[in-house]
Amino acid sequence: MSSAAVIPPAAPRPERPAAVTVFGWVWIVYGAVKLLGGMWGLFVWLFGGVQEFIANPGLPSVLPIGLEKVFGGFRAAVTAQTVYATGILVTASAFLRRRRWARAVVEILCWLGLCYVTIFAVGWVWAWRRTTLDASRSRFLGLSIALGAVVVLGFAFVSMIRALRSDEVRRAFRGGAA
Repeated sequence: MSSAAVIPPAAPRPERPAAVTVFGWVWIVYGAVKLLGGMWGLFVWLFGGVQEFIANPGLPSVLPIGLEKVFGGFRAAVTAQTVYATGILVTASAFLRRRRWARAVVEILCWLGLCYVTIFAVGWVWAWRRTTLDASRSRFLGLSIALGAVVVLGFAFVSMIRALRSDEVRRAFRGGAA
């Protein structure tokens, strides 16, 4: 007889819930689009003449006030977008592999997205109310479209948060690596 202990086989991991698959791929697509946008922005910065445009001594008369600051921070913004997108892709990939930390990160991203959408909605309503004296039909249409997008995105974030906190999804991540 052998004195070596017999290790029982590990319990099989539960099947990945459909919500995890859908949300993981949604974040991968979002991350890929953001990454492509950031890389395109860096390409434009390097080869598109943005630096020469900013160096134009007539810039303040060409652009509305404050827009030169936007172009001045363009490289930093697209670099940050590229890094952010890379982080999203890494997190989404780990989320599909059911890493515990990735579920927490995706939930945090959903909460941040919900906050952003809410602040965006308040900003749009505030800006629209300030311009109601000369409100035209096109401004009302713009407000309606913006608030419609806010409702759809808000619903999507709330749905993701609820699913991420569900017992089924939590159970699926319990068996994964930390």
